[in-house]
Amino acid sequence: MDAIKRDKLLMRILILGMLAVLLPWIWDGLVWLWDWYLDYTDTESHFWADTLNFIWTNLSVILIAYTIICLQVAGLAEFKLKRDFLPAFLLALLITPPVMMATYGRHHKDS
Repeated sequence: MDAIKRDKLLMRILILGMLAVLLPWIWDGLVWLWDWYLDYTDTESHFWADTLNFIWTNLSVILIAYTIICLQVAGLAEFKLKRDFLPAFLLALLITPPVMMATYGRHHKDS
């Protein structure tokens, strides 16, 4: 077995193992989120306040997850296209949130 075939086999085994661990965890999280959503939509008065409170109290985790997802996408693009996307990742990570806030704010003011 040459090295490329062995690497592809190892990659597929690792992906299957990762999916076996992550899919049940993601499913449980989605079920919990759906139940939480149904509970709070019955009492609409606190839904948005609770949602914003959840985001504010878990902002560091959300930002870390955002950073990790961006790194994974940049790494995948580097691997597939055989180019260096780390500068593009860093630029997107730094520029995307302010640009989105400015665009949303401008668009929101016009309406």
